Amino acid sequence: MIRTVEINMPTKQVISKTCDRCGFVAYPDDQVEFNQFFHYKEHCGYFSSFGDGNLVEVDLCEPCVFELFKDFAVVKTDDIL
Repeated sequence: MIRTVEINMPTKQVISKTCDRCGFVAYPDDQVEFNQFFHYKEHCGYFSSFGDGNLVEVDLCEPCVFELFKDFAVVKTDDIL
């Protein structure tokens, strides 16, 4: 027999995303802008410019990602993947 119990636990829900570069705010009701946000989170290694073991996080809107990466990003179409 499997017995269950209902547990009410607090949950977190994302209510907005803010671009760390330009300050643009996207809300879940705008699915296009909201879902195209770029989130980067990484622990730094030894001798990192950000400091050994530090955590680096950045949230960027799609236009800022494009502006920052356009000169060196490799863009592939779905048929190449």
